[in-house]
Amino acid sequence: MRSNTLDAVMAAALEGAGLVYAPAWSVAEHIAAGHLQVVLRDRELPPLDINAIFTHNRLLAGKVRALIDFFVEHLSGMDFDSVPRLGDGSHLDA
Repeated sequence: MRSNTLDAVMAAALEGAGLVYAPAWSVAEHIAAGHLQVVLRDRELPPLDINAIFTHNRLLAGKVRALIDFFVEHLSGMDFDSVPRLGDGSHLDA
């Protein structure tokens, strides 16, 4: 099955339709709960950084600055790349 939406392939995998190739953050809770399991771990892609690029601060809209500050405060400590071992939901406390 191919889809241009993650929701469709996740739903299919959760219903037992087969393998899903998805970002770690999207499957972490399902793996921790035992609904999915990791296979082909040696085929995982290396982690990628998330970056925000913007112009000089004095030209930056307040709402853009607020969004960037929110991301830094709430997302910088999260691990989007690691998939837990079966039954290990400890990473979800971040």
